Amino acid sequence: MFREGDLFLPVCQSLKERLIQAGCDENKIVVHYSGIDCSIFEYSQRKRINGEHIKVLTIARLVEKKGVAFAIEAVAGLISKGGKIVYNSPHI
Repeated sequence: MFREGDLFLPVCQSLKERLIQAGCDENKIVVHYSGIDCSIFEYSQRKRINGEHIKVLTIARLVEKKGVAFAIEAVAGLISKGGKIVYNSPHI
């Protein structure tokens, strides 16, 4: 694969290092960072209005390694203890 491929695009430096350790030519690797540049957003402290639900959102592929099942279990546990929570997971 490393001989035939012209370009490999890992999403982080640690994956680049793993490719190199596996025998990929470093010159064929370009790290293609994905995600959101959080530095362009300004944080503002928010306070929950009494009685307002806490909103939880998960955006991820529905695969085991993303841990969505753990999020669902955690939210269910909080709701069973009286927590006012709304959980959303948009379908992509």
